[in-house]
Amino acid sequence: MKQILVIEDDRDLSLLFKMALEMSLKDVQVDVIWNGTEGMKRLDESLPDAIVLDMHLPGVSGDEIYKALERRSEAHRVLVCSADVRIVNAYTMRGINAVEKPIPMAELTSRVSRILDGIPVAGGFL
Repeated sequence: MKQILVIEDDRDLSLLFKMALEMSLKDVQVDVIWNGTEGMKRLDESLPDAIVLDMHLPGVSGDEIYKALERRSEAHRVLVCSADVRIVNAYTMRGINAVEKPIPMAELTSRVSRILDGIPVAGGFL
């Protein structure tokens, strides 16, 4: 079973992400964490197969979490999500898998599915 971790401080949105991923993808377990500090602790303990990462988190920021995963050569597991188009554009310009919220659930599940399958595309993983 593939493990997906959603790190998102909007509880309703994170539960929507969890429900959409579990209903659309086979053999996945989705865990949700609502702040960056707990997210960082969890990632230090074990790495899931895919991570949906909000950038504006209480505690440790999404950017700090991303940089830590990048240093560990594990950033390919991440889908960066932000309502701030400037952040999304900055990540996308670096070839990083990033999307603006609100994200259609079909796009969310497609991008996470590709991360799980290890499918690279031009400019990053989609």
